[in-house]
Amino acid sequence: MSVIDTGHVRIAWQQLGEGPDVVLVHGLAANRAFFYATLAQALRAHRRVTLFDLRGHGYSSRPDTGYRAQDMAEDLGAVMDALDIPEAEIIGHSYGGAVALEFAAAQPKR
Repeated sequence: MSVIDTGHVRIAWQQLGEGPDVVLVHGLAANRAFFYATLAQALRAHRRVTLFDLRGHGYSSRPDTGYRAQDMAEDLGAVMDALDIPEAEIIGHSYGGAVALEFAAAQPKR
């Protein structure tokens, strides 16, 4: 399992495929497996797909605080930085959509 340590939280992640970057952000009470068997498999033929578990979900750590969409948007940026993804299409489901919007508002050029 691949993990990024942001200094505040450990984020589990994986990548599939090659090509322009797309990052998939799952919703609450889910994990990266939400996208793995369906959307990730369809996109991997033409894109490099990055999946990760939001903090408190899946194999990511569960800190006592930091569960606002803004906090998780910072985690998304940390994942992209660690994986050298300067910009990407970001797809969010449910609360993952809120995380994606917070990230886009904070870093619109990415």
